Amino acid sequence: MGDRRPASRPAGLPVIGNFSPQGRAQEYRDTLVRHIEGWDGGRPLFIAGAVNAWNWAPADIAELSELLGDPFEIVRGDAFFKLLREVMITV
Repeated sequence: MGDRRPASRPAGLPVIGNFSPQGRAQEYRDTLVRHIEGWDGGRPLFIAGAVNAWNWAPADIAELSELLGDPFEIVRGDAFFKLLREVMITV
């Protein structure tokens, strides 16, 4: 499972941890909720979540999306890194 340390920027490139729990959508959501325990919401928290492409179908990702409410937001990879860069510039 990934860690909650902030992303680092060696040579200017964002380096992030990876979050990839086992299980289906409900287990993924539950693990993600435990993963952010202690986060106060004062600053953005970026989590690069991955799923096992061999075992997950688009319907599983849609189910996970429906299970995730506030404070989670699912974004494409390009949007993730754009937002991450914006936050890292201001830190």
